[in-house]
Amino acid sequence: GTIYRLNPHKSVGLPFYRDTSLKPVEFKKVHDFDSLNGLNAYGKLIEIKKGELLGSTPLGGVNEDGVIYTYNYLTEQYQKIYDFDENVIGRIPNGELLLANNGKVYGTTEKGGALNEGIIYEFDLGTKTAVAVAELDNVNGARFDYGLKQASDNHIYGLASNGGDFNEGTIVRYDLTQQTLSKVYSFNSSNGSKPSGVLLEASDGYLYGLTRQGGSSNS
Repeated sequence: GTIYRLNPHKSVGLPFYRDTSLKPVEFKKVHDFDSLNGLNAYGKLIEIKKGELLGSTPLGGVNEDGVIYTYNYLTEQYQKIYDFDENVIGRIPNGELLLANNGKVYGTTEKGGALNEGIIYEFDLGTKTAVAVAELDNVNGARFDYGLKQASDNHIYGLASNGGDFNEGTIVRYDLTQQTLSKVYSFNSSNGSKPSGVLLEASDGYLYGLTRQGGSSNS
């Protein structure tokens, strides 16, 4: 099989693939990022259709505010498909992208919005356009560093490392139908603080996650 990954140890970021059918295992560089087409790529790539991977970079692009790109591993073609602009939608896209069941892609930015705490955006794969659907703040939560999760109730959930009632982070929910963002839980020192990662939905219907701090030993 073939594994694609982003190399976080290079300043420009390099997608690689590993073909495990080869003995010994071999790595091949398939693309070099640059300032025009995206810089500092990291995180998980998602497959939006057979052969086509989608990702984002926090830097680079015509505005130097980050980009969304595709990589076709069948043709080995890279294409930048969207440039972020802090004056329009926000900058520094971060975390994993989410392909929701409505066919749209959702992600977050570190900066942007009225309070410059970042936004949740919706990206249309057909028109290659993005719109801000929710603004982040210290009340509901800010700094979504890892990505979003769509649960079986059709809502989108995320972990904010800042904000909330105790400024220790929150779990937030975005309602696709109502297009509203709400805080569903505020972390505190005893029950954890500074949540990280992407939530996981188990077969029991509960969402599970981790925090970087808090608990009885604060670790």
